[in-house]
Amino acid sequence: MPWRIRTGQHVGRDHLLYNRNCQDGLAVLHGLIKSEEVMIGVLCDGCSGGDKNSGRYSEVGARAAAPYVVQAVRQLLERDTEISLIPVLLWEQLIGWLRRTIDEYQLDGPSKAQLIANYFLFTVVGMIVTERTILFFSIGDGVIVIGKDVRILDYNNTPPYPAYHCIEKSYLTLTEDLPQGFEVLLIDRATFAVGQVAIGTDAWHHEQSLLTDIWGHEHVAGLQRFLNAQSNNNRRFFRRRFDNHLGGSRGTGALMKRVTIGGIAYTLADSALIGSGGEGSVYRLRLPRGDVAVKVYHKPTAERSSKVRDFLSHRWALPTDRIALPLEAVYDSGGRKIIGLTMPYLGSGFEEVAAFANRKYRTTHGVTNKEVTTVFLDGGKVLQPVHSSGLVVGDLNERNVLFRGKEMLFIDVDSWQFGSHPCPVATEMYLCPDLYNMNLEAKPSFLPVHDWYAFAVLLYRSLLLVHPYGGTHPQLMKLTDRALRKVTILDSGVTVPAFAMKPEVLDTAMLDVFDQFFTKGIRKVFPIDTLRTYSDHLRECKQCGSWVPDSRALCPVCQVRQQIVTHTVLKKDITFRDILTSTGDIVLVRIMGGQLYVLTHERGVTVLYTGDPLQGPLQRQELFPIPPKVTYGLFEHTLVVSQDADTTLRLYNLRTRKWSTDVTTSRFAITRRLMFRTDASTLYRISAGRLLRGEYRGQHYLETMVRQVMEEHTWFTADPSSADPRLVGFFQMPSSQIWWLSWEGSTYDNLPLGQMDDTEVFVDLSVKFDRHGVLVRRKIERNGISGIRYDLVSSKGVVAYSSPWQPMTDQVVDELHGQVYQGGILLHATDGGVVQDRIETGSRKTFEKTKGLVHEGDSLMLWGKGLIITSGNRLGYVELGQL
Repeated sequence: MPWRIRTGQHVGRDHLLYNRNCQDGLAVLHGLIKSEEVMIGVLCDGCSGGDKNSGRYSEVGARAAAPYVVQAVRQLLERDTEISLIPVLLWEQLIGWLRRTIDEYQLDGPSKAQLIANYFLFTVVGMIVTERTILFFSIGDGVIVIGKDVRILDYNNTPPYPAYHCIEKSYLTLTEDLPQGFEVLLIDRATFAVGQVAIGTDAWHHEQSLLTDIWGHEHVAGLQRFLNAQSNNNRRFFRRRFDNHLGGSRGTGALMKRVTIGGIAYTLADSALIGSGGEGSVYRLRLPRGDVAVKVYHKPTAERSSKVRDFLSHRWALPTDRIALPLEAVYDSGGRKIIGLTMPYLGSGFEEVAAFANRKYRTTHGVTNKEVTTVFLDGGKVLQPVHSSGLVVGDLNERNVLFRGKEMLFIDVDSWQFGSHPCPVATEMYLCPDLYNMNLEAKPSFLPVHDWYAFAVLLYRSLLLVHPYGGTHPQLMKLTDRALRKVTILDSGVTVPAFAMKPEVLDTAMLDVFDQFFTKGIRKVFPIDTLRTYSDHLRECKQCGSWVPDSRALCPVCQVRQQIVTHTVLKKDITFRDILTSTGDIVLVRIMGGQLYVLTHERGVTVLYTGDPLQGPLQRQELFPIPPKVTYGLFEHTLVVSQDADTTLRLYNLRTRKWSTDVTTSRFAITRRLMFRTDASTLYRISAGRLLRGEYRGQHYLETMVRQVMEEHTWFTADPSSADPRLVGFFQMPSSQIWWLSWEGSTYDNLPLGQMDDTEVFVDLSVKFDRHGVLVRRKIERNGISGIRYDLVSSKGVVAYSSPWQPMTDQVVDELHGQVYQGGILLHATDGGVVQDRIETGSRKTFEKTKGLVHEGDSLMLWGKGLIITSGNRLGYVELGQL
């Protein structure tokens, strides 16, 4: 049956009383796009405030926006954009269009706010109908009709107009955060019968009894005549109606993230996403009693439902300030099926325990083994009542154990084992070897001692920065093989990574405990008293600031740092020279304008070294006292300083040695880290949904917009050595990432990088630039096993190569960061020397003459005909003729 499309609109009587025009915008497109029949319809309802002046000319914005949105959708479809991704990209384009249009008036402050209030406040309700799919998108009040099903979009007549994103917050009286995207309803026509669909404005909220009469109008103006008659003859208060009458078709539809909690329906907006993993997505939701975290499972099952129900039926005697215990069940939109649960919302100020094993994080945040032991002592006190209550964590790992100050926090409690309910998942690095190759979903398999084994592994990594079965072995290549054979990192046949702490940072009692757990394979409760004694007897080294056992006559950290490598010529084609040995820690190394910049922390002071390392010693200048929990950026002659506590970026002029400007940026909700990057000339930050590019022109700091982005759900990075804008990033969605590239003024959206499936967990990523494009490497955990995906993207936004998921055991090193990339080749620092890795072919070559000059964990940078090597507190240079 051919598609029948009808539209209608009428000026409401309240508008006539105030002598107003029809303040709605309507646009429709129907035709073939990429050989498929498509209909796009959009309604924009202009604001009609409570007085005769408010929103007086809002039809200006509404009537301009409706055709703009329709054409934007058409262009996205013509670019083969997946229909489920269109609302995300469309939102970005709409807000960008509004900002550009409003900025043309060159108004600020109250004048700008008044302009927006008069002309640009409108809601949006739209639908896209293809031969396979129907997609509704909306922001603000309105109505969606699917056959006999009427869905009211109700914001109590105070909708969050898109143009609010163009107004300074001080001019808004809203008590809730602005949404960062459309509400979406997606219908697959292949399995659900849909014969009639329609969208309308909020005028229909009180006229629902008439909706049964909108269908079946044969004449092209039939619906319009119906509206006219109802308004003129029956005094109905209509504004507009839009109708699409389709022939018989099928599809299944569900309002995305519509849930029921405590008998009340809620919508979980994509903009409220705060986490996404292998089991489900987590959203922040504001309830009358306060904020909660809502976890929605990717694949709700009867077993999950039973487990949630049974867990909530118990009254657990557990410390709720340390354990994010489930609060109540989350049901589907019909309130029948359990699809998730609510948990306490933790806010910010916490980190994953994985950060303790990250040398860079420890350096910039001032973390020592004293802080580590304090947190683990707290965690040990929490695990004890967990086990005495009949619970076992099971999948105890570095991502579901957090710390905040001196406290250890436990999340993902719904996966814990209790009664007949197993813990069905595990992370290979922390799984006790006794449980290897077991079907953890079949029955409860974990014992409390298995939690203590994982606790011991976490503690070992946090203190020594390496796994107890880490390193490399000539025969036992895999960590799991060494674990089964109890070959630890202290075994004489294992090569220990240079970045690892020396075992002498532990006392003999702690070394004996770890020997029992990992060399002898004893399964027991971890002796917390031994850990407490070790912590109590740590002392601070006055030279390096490390905390070491008072039983050690010499500081083991200082002993390592005093082993200085001097300038050495090894062979005629290999030259190594020592550039810098800091008395503290190197926190930033950058190359800009033919100069090397090295930032260090030395005895409480931030110090900058600059110069050409091949022309003589670097110049040293002390800047300012080391800020707590700090992250740095560097561009032109400016140092960017940010601290975890707030969103402020402080700019420090390296020429005048004075603080110059303060700006702010947003956090990335998934990691809670501040989003800013620098290249050779520019600072990039996110503000009010815009990615801004800032640079100094003379004495003035000026910014321009690079693109529209999703506030708190955008990750990006920039080419640090380029003076031209080269950026790559993604928008984080509940079950996917939408990648984009901005290259020297051109933007490419919706890059087709390989998408993760529901069983995979995104862990980390690294992006490397060269003049041809970017290399994206993502560390992804699949069924508890870490792996990696490679994607090569050209400067034109073309994905030239994508690899399948590869286990980390097949990689050169178990590390994403610190490599050099150029022309499809990666250079890794390993204990066997520099290794060349060709991405597309997988072929590798080791430069054996560099063995002993570089080590696993070192960072490499290209400089001239060689490499700059950052290793702990040292900087070196190696020149390789072959490279």
